[in-house]
This record gives sequence, C-alpha cells and structure tokens, in this order.
Amino acid sequence: MDGVKLTVDYFWVFGCITHVHIQDKQQVKLDYKSQQFVLLGVSDESKAYRLFDPVNKKVLISPDVIFEEQKGWN
Repeated sequence: MDGVKLTVDYFWVFGCITHVHIQDKQQVKLDYKSQQFVLLGVSDESKAYRLFDPVNKKVLISPDVIFEEQKGWN
C-alpha cells in the first residue's frame, strides 16, 4: 500500500440528519418523497449507509442518502 492514496469521500458526520428517498410504490399522491433519518455509519454488508429512524426505532441500510451535516439529532 505504499504510495496508494486512500479515499474518504464516503465519511460523513456521525449523528447528522439524513434524508432517504421513498420508492414511488410506497407513496400515495401527496406523500413526502423522502424520510428523515440519523446517520449511524457505513454498512458492513454493502456500499451503503446505516441509518436510524427515530420515529419507528428501526435501523435502515440505504445507498440513496442526502446528508445535512450542519444539523444534528438530539
């Protein structure tokens, strides 16, 4: 690994607010197109992110995420 530059482009602030796109099949006409989650980290199983849903108290793994690093979850 001498001379190889590692990439950290997929690192984000732990605990920041994220938005995950909801599939069209799971929506009704006027529903929101995204749902708010909290970032837990990077998934071990795939190239995706581990997210926590504070409303339903469940963990979700999704690669389709938008991050708001300036906003944290309390």
